[in-house]
Amino acid sequence: MKIHAFGMNHSEQILRQSEIRADYIKKPVIPGIECVGEIVDPSDSRFQTGQKVAALMGGMGRSFDGSYAEYVLLPSHHVFAVSSDLPWEELAAVPETYFTAWGSFLRG
Repeated sequence: MKIHAFGMNHSEQILRQSEIRADYIKKPVIPGIECVGEIVDPSDSRFQTGQKVAALMGGMGRSFDGSYAEYVLLPSHHVFAVSSDLPWEELAAVPETYFTAWGSFLRG
C-alpha cells in the first residue's frame, strides 16, 4: 500500500513516551496505527491495483512497520476499501475514530 496520509492519535504519544521500551515492540519500528492510501500490489488479496483503502491497528507500528512509512505491507484483513471524495489529509482522520465509535456503538 502506498500511504497518502496518516492519522495522529493518542496511541502515537503513548508509544513515544513509554511503550517503545516494551519487549513486544519490534525495534526498530516505523510507528503509525492508521492510514489511507492506494493499493500498489494486491498480491493474493481481494484488492485491485489503484484501489483507495484505509488501514488500521492489528500490529501496525508495533509488530511491523506502520503508517509513517511511504509504503507498507499489511495483512489484508486490516485493510478496508474506501469510497470517498474527501482529500487524503481529511480522510486520514477517519479510520481510528470511526472504528472506536463503531465499537462503542456495538457494545452499547
